[in-house]
Amino acid sequence: MTAVAGDFVQERIEAFLHYLSAERGASKNTIDAYRNDLGGFRKFIDGNGFAAPEVEKAITR
Repeated sequence: MTAVAGDFVQERIEAFLHYLSAERGASKNTIDAYRNDLGGFRKFIDGNGFAAPEVEKAITR
């Protein structure tokens, strides 16, 4: 995965976490749990060489 694709994924993760906090009023523990899980997902993406456009619904299931 290129640095640009990695940045793209990280930006989407941060945007989602912000949404959970600001729009949904999620607790710190909930946000931390999502941050942990999504961090693991990003490591999976990075480790398997996926580019951001290749991350589709099929690999997220």
